[in-house]
Amino acid sequence: MDILIDLISFAAAADLCARSLTSCATKSVNQNVDAIAQVSRVQADGLKEINFSVGKIESPTQQNAALVEESTSAVNNLAKETASLFEMLSRFQIAGGPAKTSRSEEPTLYLAAA
Repeated sequence: MDILIDLISFAAAADLCARSLTSCATKSVNQNVDAIAQVSRVQADGLKEINFSVGKIESPTQQNAALVEESTSAVNNLAKETASLFEMLSRFQIAGGPAKTSRSEEPTLYLAAA
């Protein structure tokens, strides 16, 4: 009978120990989940700030790209107009001499890449 009482006591102690371990494990898991949630919120806030900053940078970058495209177009137009002016000037008489009908030297024009 003493053995039966000892077994019951041992079983109760084992049950108490198991409950205690389960409680500790649950608390540890809950703490880890809370920590992960908190870090995730901080990261989300950081990503919002990065998104905002990228948005502020994007607009001027697009404006700069448009200005570069306009400048490239203007340079190309000036190069074409310069070639046309050289062609027109080659037809004039200078100092009583005959008009040139052809140019001896073609101007070198470099067109900017668009």
